[in-house]
Amino acid sequence: MSRQNNEGVVIMNLNHIRQAAVLCPIRFRGKNIEVFLVRRAFWNVRKNKRMSYPGEWVFPGGLHDVNDGTLSHTAIREFQEEAGYCGEIVSIIFLYQTMPALPCSDRKNQVSFYLATLEEEDFTPVLMDDEIIDWRWFEVKGAL
Repeated sequence: MSRQNNEGVVIMNLNHIRQAAVLCPIRFRGKNIEVFLVRRAFWNVRKNKRMSYPGEWVFPGGLHDVNDGTLSHTAIREFQEEAGYCGEIVSIIFLYQTMPALPCSDRKNQVSFYLATLEEEDFTPVLMDDEIIDWRWFEVKGAL
């Protein structure tokens, strides 16, 4: 069973699947497009457990919370938490949603990706000590 939310994103109603969302902030520098990535910590001290994707450069994001309402709100909330961003999101566009994981799969999250532009493109992130160890704007061609 599945349903579409008001953003047109399919929400799967399967017990083994957790919904997650990530924000893909971009900015324009001359002829180049840059994308904002964070580097995941190896260990979450607060939760005393290994991080998902330890040491990897990823888009800021995380699991959907019922208080978020929509998955785009999840993506924005997680970006604000992980990067300490307090400015406005100028625009946000749904990009892609991963396929739901099968019950036998190790992957348990169905992730929705959102492209966004920020009001304050040159902000200095205030990183969460227990989840993120670095951040950087990458040229798109260098991030792939």
